[in-house]
Amino acid sequence: MVSITDIAARLGVSRTTVSLVLNNRSDQLRISDATRSRILSTAGEMGYRVNALARAASTGNSRVLGFLTTAPDEGPSARILTGAIDEATRQGFFVKVLRIHNDSALDDDALERCLEMRLGALFCVYLSGSGVQVLRDALEPHSVPLAVVDDVDTPQNCGLHILSDYESGMDAAVDHLFALGHRRIGLLMGLSEQELGARQRRHAFERAMALHQLTVVPDWVRAGDWGPNETDAVAREVLSLSPAPTAIIAGTDFTGLAVIRAARGLGLRVPDDVSILGFGDARIGDWADPPMAVVAQPFAAMGQMAVRHLLERLPQKEMPWSDPAREIRLPTELILRASTARVSQTNTQP
Repeated sequence: MVSITDIAARLGVSRTTVSLVLNNRSDQLRISDATRSRILSTAGEMGYRVNALARAASTGNSRVLGFLTTAPDEGPSARILTGAIDEATRQGFFVKVLRIHNDSALDDDALERCLEMRLGALFCVYLSGSGVQVLRDALEPHSVPLAVVDDVDTPQNCGLHILSDYESGMDAAVDHLFALGHRRIGLLMGLSEQELGARQRRHAFERAMALHQLTVVPDWVRAGDWGPNETDAVAREVLSLSPAPTAIIAGTDFTGLAVIRAARGLGLRVPDDVSILGFGDARIGDWADPPMAVVAQPFAAMGQMAVRHLLERLPQKEMPWSDPAREIRLPTELILRASTARVSQTNTQP
């Protein structure tokens, strides 16, 4: 690998002169434009590449951001990462993916590896509140900025917290179904209410229903960390009630797909007999049969926002840990497809 010393030897100038030019600090020695041009040209000819790790070690500034998650391959996490990489690349930074299998794996060794990399900043997805607290305590002494990008219950002083605006999303979903004549609307979340995201979805749903003076029927609202078979069983149970909801909002898109399948298994037509609307990642809705309407969360934008705000912190080299967390909610988007329709005349409301 070509070094600064090699370039200096070829040109007959000092190593300091070459270093200042290649690090955009040539004004410190009043290096002439001609010398600067010769150095840059020779560096290019010789195939010189900046050693980012060496620069971080000498300056304490790294152009590498950490992305810590338990599930880098899941749809939302992958889309958050994609947005983060796009923004980091635009600003001349790199993103290093750090995977842990669960919060219990966030031990001293894992934290030490994060710090050894001299990361400029770090953002995390799918950690519990206790996991975020451990991470925050480890980063604070080293002034490494932190952002949390998901629905987790964060400590009061965790740093930056970016999530979706569930209220606007649920408002749009209930408004849409109400406009189609639906008055019996259920919510099957597919998430445990121990999760902040599930609680926020439910509260937003109850608020949106109240705005339309609609009754929230407890039997039509279910929560749980379900797999496909459990979702099928719950959906069949709710759809078999008398009366049953004429429309169901699913807390996740995968739950919505399972509800469509369960409805078909009961001989119900979607959307003629029951309308179904998902919540989350808009992309998989296209693959449903029929294509599923969704409230799309802005996952890529959340990743971009995390990087943008973290990079604003870097010149300060400090994090106001004693301040309350800064929370940023990004708007959702209602994407209409063929899984919702006007309530049928045979499905009159009680």
